[in-house]
Amino acid sequence: MTNQKQGDLDMFEQTPATFQQANEFNRIKIEETQDISVIWLDTHIHSSNPDYQNAITHLQYIVNDICTFTDNDECIDFILTLADTDVCLITSGSVGQRLVPCVHDISNI
Repeated sequence: MTNQKQGDLDMFEQTPATFQQANEFNRIKIEETQDISVIWLDTHIHSSNPDYQNAITHLQYIVNDICTFTDNDECIDFILTLADTDVCLITSGSVGQRLVPCVHDISNI
């Protein structure tokens, strides 16, 4: 029984280093994503929707720059102004089916 307790203590002594390594890894990953703009195109975005607000809040933990659009053309025009920025484009359904062919050749997406 004494050996089991010692093993448990060893595990707890190693935990801070493990957490520190995980936090360091997450910090590095977050720093890497700071250079990315998230563009979200959805014709059904409603800023008063709690699900929308929750999604935006979670995204803000990862990236600083989040832009939402409800119009395809405005979204494409904005993306074209971001020539030196990597873009993560979020869209869905029929909106995505119409948008993807228009932005397929834009290299920073």
